[in-house]
Amino acid sequence: MINCSKLVSIIIPVYNVDQYLSECLDSVIHQTYHNLEIICVNDASSDNSLEILKEYASEDNRIKILNNAHNKGLASSRNIALKAVRGDFVLFVDSDDWIDVDTIEHCVENIKRTRADFIAFGLVQYIDDTQEHKNPEHVSREQLTIQQPIDAYMFSKVGVTACTKFFNRDFLVKHQIVFPDGRLFEDNPFSWICYVCAEKITLLPDCFYHYRKRTGSITTSSKQNSLAKSLDLLEVLQYFYDYLKKHGYWEIQKKNFSICVDSLMSTALKNVVPLSQQRDFIKHFQVLAKEWDWEPLKWSLTYDLIHKGQIGSWNLYRWVKSIRKRIAKFGGGYELIIIPGRLQCLSHTCLPRYPSIRSKGMLSGHSINRSWSSLSIASGPSSAVLTA
Repeated sequence: MINCSKLVSIIIPVYNVDQYLSECLDSVIHQTYHNLEIICVNDASSDNSLEILKEYASEDNRIKILNNAHNKGLASSRNIALKAVRGDFVLFVDSDDWIDVDTIEHCVENIKRTRADFIAFGLVQYIDDTQEHKNPEHVSREQLTIQQPIDAYMFSKVGVTACTKFFNRDFLVKHQIVFPDGRLFEDNPFSWICYVCAEKITLLPDCFYHYRKRTGSITTSSKQNSLAKSLDLLEVLQYFYDYLKKHGYWEIQKKNFSICVDSLMSTALKNVVPLSQQRDFIKHFQVLAKEWDWEPLKWSLTYDLIHKGQIGSWNLYRWVKSIRKRIAKFGGGYELIIIPGRLQCLSHTCLPRYPSIRSKGMLSGHSINRSWSSLSIASGPSSAVLTA
């Protein structure tokens, strides 16, 4: 029999998702772990979302509805709910997504046993247009508990999605961890701060979370954002920097901060900031970076932006993308291998969207402004080899 002595608070911000809300709520109220408080923050929805919430709340007294008088955004809605939670543990669920029915049971069992500050687990994408699951993202191949110091590997391996983490509430309260109010990309600084403050993290191999990828969501429509919205990326970097300075983590976290800056800037230029706005975006970044007490990692994307006024690694990323298309005409199943040579070091975030491309070893720091001598397709079934 499941021991449900600990109260778990599930926070669900809701904004104009009447088409998906029932699936989300059903996955939560039917958990095998029953001792829940379900805090739904209606962020001034203009569709039938509030009516759906009221219908569910009338049948399940674990559901509590909070209403925003005007739309405040995901970050602020989560913060409002965090002030209201009474539970021992906290889980965030977005209102167009859902979780496996035994998610809470497994998380409570593991966080109690390992005494971790939070549990991290994987997710699987659900493509709304095709109604299929794809691209499971595991944080570990096996259950693993990691203690301080949390290094840069954790920052990149576990990811920043707040909804794939199960928190000890006392941990969040003790370290005053909240989301940056009114900002997009709020998961980044929130998760980074959690990594910095955590003394123990437990990773689970399971993909409990189902992330719905749909047309019109913040993630899929980010390329249509204005420059003002894109600048939120820089605001969350400033938020993270200010937290490290204020709470005494700066001196021991400078390197991790530099890695986070490089990761977010690479993501911004690849996926978020429209090409027509990238020059202005980079200028804003250069101004902001000069105010920080830091030094970017050598041969990184941000190093190029600040010290050289150009984007060497980014140009390499674009070049590899074009080469990949050339390889495709030889047939599928080929792997592009970048042989170590006298080339500029790739940022570790430059190629994540192309799993068939891998870097074999680290590339030493030299100028990228040189030509490639050959591109040969091996006679075997596995690889295309690029040499310098």
